[in-house]
Amino acid sequence: MRKIVGIATAVATVLALGLVGVSSAQADAKWSPRSHHKAHPPATYVPPPIQWGACSDPTLIAFGAQCGFLVVPLDYAHPKGAKIKLAVSRVLHHTPDSQYQGVMLVNPGGPGGSGLIYSIAGDALVPNGGGDSYDWIGFDPRGVGDSQPSLACDGTVTNGPRPPYEPTTKDILNQWVSRSKAYAKACTHADGEELFNHVKTTDSVADIESLRIALGQSKLNFYGFSYGTYLASVYMTLHPDRVRRFVLDSTVDPRGVWYRDNQAQDIAFQKTFKAYMAYLAQYSDHFDVGDTPQEVEDTYLATVDALNAHPADGIFGGDELTDVFTGAAYYVYGWVDIGDAYATYLHTGDASALEDLYGPPGEPGSDNGYAMYLGTSCTDAQWPEPAAAEPRQRRAQRELLLPHVGERVVQRPVRVLEVPVEPSGAGLGPQRARADLDGRRDARPGDALRGQPVRPVDLPDRVADRGRRRHHARRLAVRCRVH
Repeated sequence: MRKIVGIATAVATVLALGLVGVSSAQADAKWSPRSHHKAHPPATYVPPPIQWGACSDPTLIAFGAQCGFLVVPLDYAHPKGAKIKLAVSRVLHHTPDSQYQGVMLVNPGGPGGSGLIYSIAGDALVPNGGGDSYDWIGFDPRGVGDSQPSLACDGTVTNGPRPPYEPTTKDILNQWVSRSKAYAKACTHADGEELFNHVKTTDSVADIESLRIALGQSKLNFYGFSYGTYLASVYMTLHPDRVRRFVLDSTVDPRGVWYRDNQAQDIAFQKTFKAYMAYLAQYSDHFDVGDTPQEVEDTYLATVDALNAHPADGIFGGDELTDVFTGAAYYVYGWVDIGDAYATYLHTGDASALEDLYGPPGEPGSDNGYAMYLGTSCTDAQWPEPAAAEPRQRRAQRELLLPHVGERVVQRPVRVLEVPVEPSGAGLGPQRARADLDGRRDARPGDALRGQPVRPVDLPDRVADRGRRRHHARRLAVRCRVH
């Protein structure tokens, strides 16, 4: 399990990092709400065919996937210049060719989330054979995961304990600024630094168009969630004649990229946090961390303060506990495990289960998703200026995100399919929730897993933990600026 990227780490790092790969001249250039997200010029690049071969990932192997690389320009304005490679995987359709529906690309979010393994989604996540007639395509966007180069700056950035998230003193604030400047300096010396200048959403959209050409498809099907919905919306806007069936799950508001959207997600997270407190109280006979939601919350906040003062085992402080609990804001699948680990610590003082949920100390490259998130989110759109300019920026922000093209996609009528969702672990109680998640969605006969159970938690545990933990970089409450 990858290490969680902390809330304040992102806040403070963005303050100093801003946009590592953008020169001061670029930052000082005149900016307007409509200039930051220009479409690429007409495509003049035809990628070479993907050389498909064996995958190295055990899960991809189990599902019979093939893997390869898509070669694309670093800068599409100079298609004959430097090239980079995007890691791609596919699971071919299971139906007769007469029923073939084309390729289905999948992007799990981020920006900075790895999507290579999601070629198994048609078999693992789509019920009743609904994905059988598509070739499912997973890919790591440029700079992410197995793509080459894969960007990272300092894998130790989230090693605990860290200064408390809440800068209640000037000393705490200075610590965060110093840590952030150090991370920014590490990024300026990272391999592939030049890629930071070419990780906008429009760059990834151009990559998707190259992928469509390489796969020999006249139109694309696409499944995206979270940031993947924004990626899909921009693609639909810039290439409307290449769109077939697009599924957008957990959509991003294009008017708020990325400053306002991060604030909006914080509000949603707070609501989910309250719901989780109520869940722990509802099953107090199991967790015993408080009989009412308020008691649970009070105990939690007191525990954060205590861990900030005296980190468990010298490495697990209040920030790290906050990061573990923030995981509950993304999925109910981890609610029981987080609650059990937390209860064990409160009752016995043993923090090992919480430390396991947080993840091992960072290693080189482990901050890949964090670095890529900052690279994209800080270049896609201008961030607000200091507080004095906030009213002007608020007006400008309403016009952000492809106002000249994006609204044609976002505002037009769409058909919505209401799909029944099976009960989640929330509200079922700890024991039933665990049994429910372990027992449902068995693989169909003939699947690559040969009858082994395919649980909904398999994919989140393996992939979304890697992507989800990185997504804590979304806790951006300040501007992206060059310093």
